[in-house]
Amino acid sequence: MPQPSIPIPPPATSGQPLDRLVQLLVNLEGPPQDRGALSALRSWWRPASRHLALPVMADLLARSGIGTGRLDDPVWTALPALFAWYRRHESGGRTNFGTTCRRLAGDQRETFDTHFRRVLAAEDIETLVGIIRRHLLRAGQEIALDYKKLGIDLLQWRKSPESAREVKVRWAKEYFRAPAEEPTPDAP
Repeated sequence: MPQPSIPIPPPATSGQPLDRLVQLLVNLEGPPQDRGALSALRSWWRPASRHLALPVMADLLARSGIGTGRLDDPVWTALPALFAWYRRHESGGRTNFGTTCRRLAGDQRETFDTHFRRVLAAEDIETLVGIIRRHLLRAGQEIALDYKKLGIDLLQWRKSPESAREVKVRWAKEYFRAPAEEPTPDAP
């Protein structure tokens, strides 16, 4: 006899599809962690095994209110696929992908500048998502990413070339920002 499926409560976030998608992704992380769904989503990047990710991706997009008609959308599908590889989410901060890259560069900023400039040189959203994926694969687990903010930026990026430039400028401002100066105690 087939076991009944366990109903998953709706996410406790606002009614925005992006908010619901991010909350559903965070819920995959657990507890308990849904390792099968995360593994399936990781196969999204490989064309030969993308079929394994389709049911999980369709379910996430449908439950978030985005709809399965967006299974061919590079932004809406990139967020779950990126999360499956890099599950360190930080919400509510003023960070963007430029901040993540600055943290990733650490003390080797001069070496990493070339990699970040590839982000700024990306012409289309598919190229950009591929570059973001490569950066996140090298990030390790000590650097967090705000997936909601990334989703907002990616959606804005693809609106128009002017919108893409605005996102690039915001990311560049965060990446090239000088480290905050340490306050020095007043000398008598």
